[in-house]
Amino acid sequence: MLNIYTTNVIFLIIVFVLALIGKILSPEIILSFIIAFTFELFQFAVTQFIAKLIYFIALLLIINIIANLVWKKSLVSLILFIPIWFVSLFAYLYNLPVDCGCFGEIFTLPTHISHLIFNTIILLSLSINFYLEKKSISIK
Repeated sequence: MLNIYTTNVIFLIIVFVLALIGKILSPEIILSFIIAFTFELFQFAVTQFIAKLIYFIALLLIINIIANLVWKKSLVSLILFIPIWFVSLFAYLYNLPVDCGCFGEIFTLPTHISHLIFNTIILLSLSINFYLEKKSISIK
């Protein structure tokens, strides 16, 4: 029987692997979201560069989160995911495009609030894992 920690790790790894595959197979979706997100702040030429830079940072971030989950370093994964949660909150508050491209064309979440709820579930799962890791370290 799986415990809470293992179940969370499996859930999170599946989510992040799907996000990684989706971003690799459909980079245009996340790039268009990033361009819409940053267009108000920067000129168009700079926006294209920033969008591509953020895309590659997102790929590296996902790989790092997966690796830290496997190596039982949920705190690092939690810290890396917090900016993603804030982006989904910002997109909700400012009514930016709903599909951020998180999963490419694998699946989409239909509304801002569903994105925010989904990202909150991931954030809570990472927090639970961090708590359980810390608790197991202090017991030993």
